[in-house]
Amino acid sequence: MKRIVRATFVALLSALFWTQLASAQQSANVSNPPPFKDIGALVRHVQSRSKAPFHRDGAQLPKGAAAELLQHLARAAASTARGQNVKVNRDRNPWPKAEIGSAVDPTNGNNYVVMTNDFRENYDHMFYHVSSNGGLSFTDDSMVGGADPVTGFIPLTFQSDPGVAFDTRGHSVLSTITGNLIFDFGNDYFNNDTEIETVVGYGHGAYTLLLPTPIDDQPCNGTFTGAFNCPAQLDKPLITIDNVAGSPNNGAVYVYYTLFCLGAGPTGNQPCKDGNAVVPAGSSAILVASSPGAGLAFGPPKKASGSFHNAQFSDLVVDSHGTPHIFFDDFSDPLFVRMYESTLTAGAWAVKPTPVATFIFRGLASINWGFRTNGTVAPGCGIDGDTAYCAFSANQIKDGHPESGASVYVAVVDTFSGASTIH
Repeated sequence: MKRIVRATFVALLSALFWTQLASAQQSANVSNPPPFKDIGALVRHVQSRSKAPFHRDGAQLPKGAAAELLQHLARAAASTARGQNVKVNRDRNPWPKAEIGSAVDPTNGNNYVVMTNDFRENYDHMFYHVSSNGGLSFTDDSMVGGADPVTGFIPLTFQSDPGVAFDTRGHSVLSTITGNLIFDFGNDYFNNDTEIETVVGYGHGAYTLLLPTPIDDQPCNGTFTGAFNCPAQLDKPLITIDNVAGSPNNGAVYVYYTLFCLGAGPTGNQPCKDGNAVVPAGSSAILVASSPGAGLAFGPPKKASGSFHNAQFSDLVVDSHGTPHIFFDDFSDPLFVRMYESTLTAGAWAVKPTPVATFIFRGLASINWGFRTNGTVAPGCGIDGDTAYCAFSANQIKDGHPESGASVYVAVVDTFSGASTIH
């Protein structure tokens, strides 16, 4: 995390001060900038030469400091640069690769698995890529398709949202949502079933089983002119494995996702019942299904988002004691997005009452950006000991300074108390 913050700050300074480089080089002696032990020392040195405190939106460096800064960064980059770009996918067609899931084998850092939402077959399907030499070369393999019970367990028509995790026993586990987009107007039939599935890999991720493990199936099918059955839809699964040494649940696999309840019952106004979860009609919730280990059966899903009825996006981490904590967004307020923490205690998920982050998201300011950005509000979380770090995008933090464009923020959370700070 410190490296990420440091690199972001360096990039910000470089972008802000690049235009001052030419004039600064002419007027300053920059042949031998002093050494700095870290970026903090460099920034303090630069600030000490300025009459005004650093302010991001109207920053000015003292004369000659821009060239000094850039030269120091160039020296640092030259001393640490050792990598190279390696193409991961093996196909050579022009179809895009969107969304990436990846994981490093905790038993051997040379083993690496990457899975992408790949459109090489003219429709989105998961392909995974395995490296056993630290990322110098990769394989190219197709993930098994889903098994829809409504259509005779044949594979569904698309996959999306890749998730990848390793355990400490040489297994990889891949997760995805798979679904149908079938519109048969000639026979007056449609099928939009959704399924969350996993597949177990062996040989430290080298290959996977031929059959998927369905976690959750939700039917959504019928006729255009008559009856149809579509109580719920699934979305955005991810996967985490408990690799904490000494954890009572070491090896446990957690798959978590969003369920949108459109409404059950004859009139479509009844709550959806999925495993141990009850979700009111017209609402959404975060569900978690778990298995004691790779390849073992999953239990029924449980609701992790408590009484919140507009939950979406989630990420789960396991603390140093083996306790899982899940972070999710709630969109009940029309203005603010609120991120909450939920903890598994005595077999039940409990949401802490105070949000770990409250923010506004309006999107990017650039009219040239053509891609969807709303997913950037999703928490992307990691953990060190018992402190979780969740990154997300926002235009404004609570009562903070509003921005026309979006910035990346990190919520630093004490997973026991739920207390957080935003950076």
